[in-house]
Amino acid sequence: MKCLKEKCIHHDVCALYTFSGYASDECGFYETKPHVENEKPQWIPVTYRQMDNDEYCKFREEYGEIPVEERKVFDCQMPEDGQEILISTKYEHIFLDTCVYDYGYGLEEYGDWEDVIAWMPLPAPYIKEGDQK
Repeated sequence: MKCLKEKCIHHDVCALYTFSGYASDECGFYETKPHVENEKPQWIPVTYRQMDNDEYCKFREEYGEIPVEERKVFDCQMPEDGQEILISTKYEHIFLDTCVYDYGYGLEEYGDWEDVIAWMPLPAPYIKEGDQK
């Protein structure tokens, strides 16, 4: 599994991140689409998948054993480090937060991604028609 930088929107922090925030050294995001200017932001569901055996072996060598139920990696498009986003939680709350990356994904205010079910990039600022950027 190699990061396809021309297709991978998070290539600056390209890695697989587990539910518990640890990283391995390969990218699993193959079909993420690049950001399109003026595209209306939409909710992006946060999904996970179980690590395969090779991924877990690499993880275990670096970080040690973890319980089977924690052997998860994000299986969705993730925001970039420092990107301000909206998050929606399983408790039906929406928060404005900033995605942070430090040995795995986190949120500046909310902490971890455990209860987050979806995220959305912020829309571009409003520009009055006829005004220049």
